[in-house]
Amino acid sequence: SYTVPKTPGEIRFRIRTKGSAGSNYYSGYNYSSNYQTITIQKANPPSAGNIYADLVDSGASKVFKITWSGFSGNTYNPIGGYSLYYQTSKTIDDSDFGNLILITDSLSSSRNNYTWTGGIWGNYYKFAVKAKGQYDGESQYVYTTAILKKAEESLSLIHI
Repeated sequence: SYTVPKTPGEIRFRIRTKGSAGSNYYSGYNYSSNYQTITIQKANPPSAGNIYADLVDSGASKVFKITWSGFSGNTYNPIGGYSLYYQTSKTIDDSDFGNLILITDSLSSSRNNYTWTGGIWGNYYKFAVKAKGQYDGESQYVYTTAILKKAEESLSLIHI
């Protein structure tokens, strides 16, 4: 048995066969006269797609519904799953958004949406997703536009 390396290159080998049953362990082997070569190519990372998020009613409160599409793996490195992140800011200015914070990195390759119940009322949020290659590499991050987590407008009661 042999573990294939993750780095590109070539593996050269010859086939060895054992002689007839009952032969001494070290005798009776025949080697092929020609070496065989297998070329190991580096797997390309998945390609990035699109992401969209919206603040939606879930009955008792509002949650972020995040969906993504258009990510693609390749023949030698299919998509193995997705990682989902968020950034937050008190303003809509792009320069005010902080570092990416991981929501989850264990979303299956068949998944294309996530409902996030986190966040603080009055803050802006951006979401990012990236595809992870089954064998190696990751796509580029793809970001949503900024979304304000705001409550529905409520009417004030007037006491007379």
